[in-house]
Amino acid sequence: LRNAGPGRGDPVEPVPDRRRLMPSAVPATKAAILTVLAAKAGLAGVRLEWGAPTKDEDYVAASGQNLELVFFGDSDESSDSAELGTGRRVEEYSLAMTVFVEMWGDDPQATEERVRAVWDEVEDALRDDLRAAPSTLRSAGALQFNRITRRVSTGPSTSEKWGARLDATVEFQARNV
Repeated sequence: LRNAGPGRGDPVEPVPDRRRLMPSAVPATKAAILTVLAAKAGLAGVRLEWGAPTKDEDYVAASGQNLELVFFGDSDESSDSAELGTGRRVEEYSLAMTVFVEMWGDDPQATEERVRAVWDEVEDALRDDLRAAPSTLRSAGALQFNRITRRVSTGPSTSEKWGARLDATVEFQARNV
């Protein structure tokens, strides 16, 4: 600790501890992804959420409208141990993202095609941002993403609707900023 001012009773401010590891870039990357997706014209009308819906009413769209959601799931993270003494953190992490679409009618093909179209917009937004200067994702610490895996499932959601869910895992490399 060091004194903030010349007098004895002045407040004391902490000295930064360079031995402490910087925080993970995962929360900043998630916030940056939401910002990037909110700006993507092809995702207008798609609800963007930090986490999965928790109640039935979270899955309700406006009357007569189809429901389209993008939200985050779990993350698996690892840090380079060589960086531990520097206070900086180089990370690799997998971030789960889900696209959920629920459509009125009896057309499972259209529902699956729509969930894939929404995901394509998400993936394009991530790629476009990382190529941009300035990049919202790079400002949050994300350097690149390496691999994306996807799993799609489609089935009846209610007696009058079909639902499709695309669960993706995006593998990022990041450095805290």
